[in-house]
Amino acid sequence: MTPSQTPPNTEESWAERRRKLARRQMLFLILLTFFTWAGLFFNRVYRNRQQQELEHLLNGTWELEQIGDQSVGVSADILSQKITLTQGKLIGETNIKTSSPAGTTAIPFPDKSVAGYKDSINGEVTTFQWGGGYATLTGWRITRNIGTATDTLNAHWDAKNHILSLERDFILTYAGPFRYHLLASKPAPKP
Repeated sequence: MTPSQTPPNTEESWAERRRKLARRQMLFLILLTFFTWAGLFFNRVYRNRQQQELEHLLNGTWELEQIGDQSVGVSADILSQKITLTQGKLIGETNIKTSSPAGTTAIPFPDKSVAGYKDSINGEVTTFQWGGGYATLTGWRITRNIGTATDTLNAHWDAKNHILSLERDFILTYAGPFRYHLLASKPAPKP
């Protein structure tokens, strides 16, 4: 046998292969850990950005214009409703026909969310002032806290027409969807 044909030391070759395999596995684990943490970090940044964007869009005064297929106004039980959303605080005013079903079932009063109410001179219209809180979530969802009620509302934003649609209302108990249009935007820190 010539020196070039001598069989390699199999014990040494297996040890070298195990070391190479161990180094590759360690490198793979380090890369996997790095990319997992990077993915989690960028996901969190994206989610925070989404929440900040929704918070920025919600800041302002909104007027209810439609419940389901019915418009709000003189011919409806709900005459008007305005809400102001500012950095987690929710303030609302609802005008309803006192003698209508809305006067007894549309608003879940009385509870601690009522800031005040007044009847018109002829007693046909009642105005409620109420308040609560809200928080924005990712995926165009809003958590509301009004009185004893806390739940999550799914929202949709129409940027072209400045319209906010909700599956359920902040206060009214009617079946939705509820459509609000922006009356006045409040300055808020931009995301």
